[in-house]
Order: sequence, then C-alpha cells, then structure tokens
Amino acid sequence: MIRGDMMWQVGLVTAAMLAATDPISVVALFKEFTVSKRLGIIIEGESLINDGIAVVLFGVVVKITAESLGLTIPTLDGQGGNVQTLHVLGEFLREVFLGTAVGVAVGLAMSYLTSKVNDHLIEVALTAIAAYGSNVAAMQLHASGVIAVVVCGMMVGNVGAKHGMSPTTREAVFSFWEFAAFMANSFVFILIGLEIRLSGLWADAGLIVAFFVIMILVRSVTVFGVHNLVRREDLRLKKPWLPVITWSGLRGSLSMVMAMMLLVSATTIAEKNFEYANMAAKEAEASAKKIADDSSQKQEEKDVAAKAAADKRKAADTAKAKLTQVQADEETSPAKARRDTILNIVFGVVLLSILLQSTTIEWLMKRVGLIVETREEIEYEMALARRQAIRCLVDNLEDAERKGTLSHGTFEILHDRLVERREANDKRIAEMLEHTPTLNELELQMHATQLRALEKQVYRDLEKEGDLDYESMESLVRDVLERNRPSNG
Repeated sequence: MIRGDMMWQVGLVTAAMLAATDPISVVALFKEFTVSKRLGIIIEGESLINDGIAVVLFGVVVKITAESLGLTIPTLDGQGGNVQTLHVLGEFLREVFLGTAVGVAVGLAMSYLTSKVNDHLIEVALTAIAAYGSNVAAMQLHASGVIAVVVCGMMVGNVGAKHGMSPTTREAVFSFWEFAAFMANSFVFILIGLEIRLSGLWADAGLIVAFFVIMILVRSVTVFGVHNLVRREDLRLKKPWLPVITWSGLRGSLSMVMAMMLLVSATTIAEKNFEYANMAAKEAEASAKKIADDSSQKQEEKDVAAKAAADKRKAADTAKAKLTQVQADEETSPAKARRDTILNIVFGVVLLSILLQSTTIEWLMKRVGLIVETREEIEYEMALARRQAIRCLVDNLEDAERKGTLSHGTFEILHDRLVERREANDKRIAEMLEHTPTLNELELQMHATQLRALEKQVYRDLEKEGDLDYESMESLVRDVLERNRPSNG
C-alpha cells in the first residue's frame, strides 16, 4: 500500500487504467527528425495493442473489485459478484481473440467495398461505418469493441488504403480521422477538467507522484529486462533506443476515459431497479386501462388488473424513493471517495506525463544520439531564414517607395543597408555550402516538398474547374507520389 488508508483494489484499478499509452507526440517527433522507422513502428504498435488490451483488462479488474470498492462500469450493469480465476482468464481471452476476429472480418469487408467505389466521400463514410460497426458487432458477441475497432482500422489502413483507395481518397480519409481524433481528445480533456477539482489534485499529490515514479520504474524494468532476454542480435533493440522507449510511454486520453466510466455501484443498481419498476408499472397501468375500457370484461377482472397496476406503481414509487436516498448519500459514501481518488490519480499522472515526458523526449533523443543536428546545419537553417526575411523586407520597402509613402532618400539608405546584409548572408551561405556540400539537401528537401504539394493542388483545381477528368487527375497525383518514394527510401 502506498498510503495507509488506501485499499489495494484502488491501486489495481488505477494501474489497469494507466496501462494504456498515448505516444502521439513522440511519433510526430520521429517523423519530423526522420528517426529509425523500426523504432517508430515499435512505439506506435505498442500503443495500438495496448489500447485494446488495457480496456479489456480494465473491465476484468473492475469486475473483480466491484464488490469491495462499490464501483462499476456501465457494461457490468452495476454488479460484480464473486469471480473465479479460470473464468476471468477465459473471459479475458475470449474478448481479445473474438474482438480481433471481428475486427479482421469487418476491416477486410470494408476494404473490399472501398475497392469497388471511387468516391472519396463515400469511402470516408465507409470507414466511419466500419469503426462503428465493428464495435457494435463485437459488443453483441460479448467481445472487446476497442480491440475490434483497432484491428479493423489496421485492416483498412494496410489493405483497403493501399489496394482500394486512390491517393485523393487516402488523404481525405487520413485527414478526416486525424481531425476526429483531435476533436475526441479535446472533448475528453474538457470533460475531465469539469470533473476534477484542483483541491483534490493537491490533496492526492503524493499518490500522483508515487504512481508516476512507479509507472516509469516498472516500464524501465520491462524494457531493459526484455532487451536482456533477447539473444538474437538481429532482434535485439539498439541500446540508445531503450531509454527513449522507456520515456516515450506517455499516458493520455484513454486512461482518463476509463476513469470517467467508473460509477458508484449502489447508485447504478438503484437506477436500474427504478427503471425496471417504472417500466413494469407503466405496462400494468396500460393493461388495466385497456381492460377497464373493455365492456366485455367482468368487474372482478377489472378490479384485479387495477390492483396489480396499483401494486406495480407502489413498487416503482418505492424504487424511486430508494434511488433518491442513494443519490443523496452518494456524496458522502466511501465508494464516491474512492472514485474521486482514482480520478485524481489518473488525471494527475496524465498531466505529469504530458508536462514532463512530452516536453523532454526531444532532449533525450538528442542526448542518446537519435537526433543529430550539427552546428553547421543549425547555422545553415538560420541563414536560409535570414535570406527569406531580407527578401520580404526589400519587397516591402520597394512597395512603400512605389506608393509614395517613403521618400526616395530614406528608401536609398534603407535599401543599401538591406542589400549589404543580403550580400553578406549570401556569401556566408556560399561558404557553408563549399565547406559542407550536403547542407544543400536541407533546402532541396524543403522546396521539393512544397513543389510536390503545389503540383497536386494544381491537378485538383483543374479537375474541379472541369479542365481535367477525375481519372486523369488521380493518375497525375499518383505519379507525383511515386516520384517521391525513391527519395524517401
């Protein structure tokens, strides 16, 4: 136990929530600095697999601890009960493997459909249907909806996108889901902000720091331990990668979503009881009214129906009173206090992870040599930026002189100064290129990327104006992408 009054079940549920990683900022950093592709796949792949496994594990742990903590999640209907080890293991495996099967089936089916359609709007809609459909299908089969959606996305991204989508459709699909992920993350942080009280975070600051430190230590032991167990050199991770993999395990929105799913069992059960009792009362009252309006029914039968309806309504009123009492007592209940503690710990750890890990990962990557930026490269980038700035200043000055808002004498003085700066900067660039010819690749890559984007946009504009048919536009865009592939390899 980390704190004397904290139940071990609270630690277990919290650990299950924090098992999910969210290294999106790290992966973006890898793409920016062209870090090893294998390292990026390892970290991103871990996150994909972890998300589904963490959600299933969270559900199992909540079921195990529901009775002792008084907490539940919506899918458990407010009940935990006694569970057996083999039953829990079997349920865990069923959810994982059945969810995977559902995701593969739906993903391949949607990939086939996208190959038969050539409209980017319809194909974007199909990917949304695939995500929702795989989740619903998995939940109906009592499998993991999250794992089904993750696997479905992998199928669509690796099969449908490569073999059934045009370049324009791929960009539309990726842009749509990138925006959807951004919006979902934003809403999660807003909702958790409404739930959390700063005073609660401060009160549980010790627990938050303890969980964060333990989380990093456990991850470090796992990463370095697995590395030492692997004997084949071609499978072993490079040593500079190990601290980066350890520090890149950021926690994010999924952990907070799971924390917000926690409900007080007593309230959930009372709500269910009232819902069922109220529904039964309405059905009995409707049946009694139907019998009362039927002239062929005997008075005795009408009285029995009326009494049954009255009993059902009385039971519903009792259930409502019980619900009201439970809701009134919830704020001071031990279960509510445990839920608040879990929310504070999870949100605090996520906050620490974002503030510490995401802001220092670049420094760590430079420290271990994964990002190598020489002094010459930095100076060359600054010289290119300076050249661009001087050109803008000269253009602005000449425009002011043409409009008559600047006297000719002042223009000459300022223009001469800028020309001197431009010549000195151009001379410095030439010297750096003569000393290190490879520096020209920086400028070449930057302008080549801009030109490729401009070329694709021109083809799309021509297609919109009716000067180019859709198939020809797609073929030209595909040619632009194909020309780019050798330079990336």
